[in-house]
Amino acid sequence: MRYGSDGLRYFYETQMARLPTQLAKAQTAGALAQYGDMARAASAYEAALVPGPPRPAAIRYVDYGSELRDSAAVLSFAAANPGNQARLTGVIDRIAERFSRAARTSTQEQAWLLMAAEAAVKAGGGTMTVASDGGAPQSRTEPLYLRRLLGSGTPPMMITNRGDTPAWRAVSITGVPAADLPAESRGYAVSREVFRSDGAAADLGKARQTELFVVVIKGTRTDASQSAQTLVVDLLPAGFEIETATVSKGRSTTDYSWLPELTDATYTEQRDDRFVAALDLKNGAKDFTLAFVVRAVTPGEFKYPALVVEDMYEPETTGRTAIGKLIVGAR
Repeated sequence: MRYGSDGLRYFYETQMARLPTQLAKAQTAGALAQYGDMARAASAYEAALVPGPPRPAAIRYVDYGSELRDSAAVLSFAAANPGNQARLTGVIDRIAERFSRAARTSTQEQAWLLMAAEAAVKAGGGTMTVASDGGAPQSRTEPLYLRRLLGSGTPPMMITNRGDTPAWRAVSITGVPAADLPAESRGYAVSREVFRSDGAAADLGKARQTELFVVVIKGTRTDASQSAQTLVVDLLPAGFEIETATVSKGRSTTDYSWLPELTDATYTEQRDDRFVAALDLKNGAKDFTLAFVVRAVTPGEFKYPALVVEDMYEPETTGRTAIGKLIVGAR
């Protein structure tokens, strides 16, 4: 539906109080500002910038949003209006607080966080003045990046904000796990089994080059009261490559009738290093089963990476298998 200026004003007057998210209010404010109705735009931004009630759970797959995504989007919209500059610090603080509690982020959250970061820089005038270790203050328009090795014994460094605008810091830690990650179940319980073509259990310590194997993935949702868009990513060990991501029980060369009932996937993809599937699980759909065929191609001893399943728009709802082992012998 398209609104002219009169229709937009009517929408604001009649629907503003009923909008379910802060983002929807910010979008309305941005539209009013584009039409030049700055009085109504200011009022709509006022409603958008004030923390609102929790997002209704029922709209998760209507707008694919979250509290974090909406806060980042509100900042992106509001920063374009000069009248909102004094109010943006509170939004930035909310984003920082919610981001610090997010173990994982969705693609929607990542995209809007990137735009929010750009908006935050512009909102601060694009310049910050900082001093390192008590040295002379320096004004800069680019972020200050510091890279330090953990446990290296180097002395701490002090960064002081010498400007008159807020400065924000972000800390990222990267590294390689000291030990294999264990299995995990936070909303999904998942398993992976590997069979020979005839349905017999495969011994992954005695695979041979050119042999075919069927990988069967099973998952169960802890809470099936709502629909979910589920992403399944099964990383391959280096000794395997995918033969086919779509298993047919009636193939003329191989009979896979021993397989259990398989779940219809919305999308599947076979890559060099992984099998990917997307599932639309409806209300009440608790279990799913997938299968694909791999071939042993490279002799050697390999780690078998974990299978990971997650809700695409609630990535903290996830499940993971333990890391396994594969040995492929020469033919």
